[in-house]
Amino acid sequence: MPLPPFIFYMKQAIIGIGNPLMGDDGAGIAVLNLLKQRKSELPEDIDYVEMGTGGINLVHVLADYDKVVLIDAAKFGGQPAEIRKFRPDEVHTLKTQGYSLHDWDLFTSLDISKKMGELPDDIIIFSVQIIDASPVDHMTPQVEKAVVEMAGMIVDLF
Repeated sequence: MPLPPFIFYMKQAIIGIGNPLMGDDGAGIAVLNLLKQRKSELPEDIDYVEMGTGGINLVHVLADYDKVVLIDAAKFGGQPAEIRKFRPDEVHTLKTQGYSLHDWDLFTSLDISKKMGELPDDIIIFSVQIIDASPVDHMTPQVEKAVVEMAGMIVDLF
């Protein structure tokens, strides 16, 4: 009796990165939480992953997926609360490349994942320009508005 055909299931994740106790830096987690509330508008097979501040743990998480949407807040020189959508090969980090935990950023994780041959085939990054990343448990009103907009943009991807 012949074997049934092999079916490949693409593993997908939406990963929120950030620290909600550092003001606007919590935007990635806030978007992720909104998307969890909108699960009915997204494919059933998506994993929702909260990564906190990312780092080396992100490298290991990326290895488990074929398609990833990363959500983070950053200082990229944009207008306050500006949203950018891009793929990793469309930008580069402004930090000097080091592998100290003090030098770690999203692009360090992506670079290491790529060197290990574990980078997902399809990555889309959403980022919002930080206005205030001081130690407070709330975002600025402009970034809060951008969080809602980003969640809608991500739902529209699928």
